[in-house]
Amino acid sequence: MSDATIVRLRDKEVLIADGPFAETKEQIAGYDILECADLDEAIEVASKHPVAKFGVVEVRPFWPF
Repeated sequence: MSDATIVRLRDKEVLIADGPFAETKEQIAGYDILECADLDEAIEVASKHPVAKFGVVEVRPFWPF
């Protein structure tokens, strides 16, 4: 599945972009699986993740419903 949204938190502002997606040369520190009602809720949760303050959080659908 190629749908993904990048979430960053800079100066207390949530920045959202469609890609760029993680490349193989980038380090992946782990992943979280969340159950959210929709993309808006997933973005809200991702913006509160500690990594969003200095890196990026990539939000992708895990299982299409």
